[in-house]
Amino acid sequence: MNPEDFDNTTSFPAADIKAETDGADMKVNHSYSVVTPDKEKKDFMITIRASALKGWREKLTTLRASSFPWAEILLAFSSLGVGAILSSLLSDVALSTLTGKFFFIILPPLTCGAIVAYLFVRHIETFSTKSINLLITKYFFV
Repeated sequence: MNPEDFDNTTSFPAADIKAETDGADMKVNHSYSVVTPDKEKKDFMITIRASALKGWREKLTTLRASSFPWAEILLAFSSLGVGAILSSLLSDVALSTLTGKFFFIILPPLTCGAIVAYLFVRHIETFSTKSINLLITKYFFV
């Protein structure tokens, strides 16, 4: 068996073992040379406080926490309302009937309210995401 036959093997350098004694106690020290990967050679270390990491983790956990999707529910109701109003216009529903009063008097303000509420909820979600992103990038990438 030739070592050249195995091209997928790696070898590690032998440890430099030093044994020191002062007469009563003996200390053994094993030291190995460390090979740094190429992508880490140009990298550098930074110091981060654990309290800062904990704060960032809490902020990111609020983003990751899945809550009830109110924005999507409001979008569904608003698109349903717009579709109902347009279909009642195309089907010539009379305003004097009960369905006409519902589709032409009651449903448009509800649909507009759902659209406005959707826009506000989406803006709040986007703003909170952007503000947390700004806080984290401000402290991470100084």
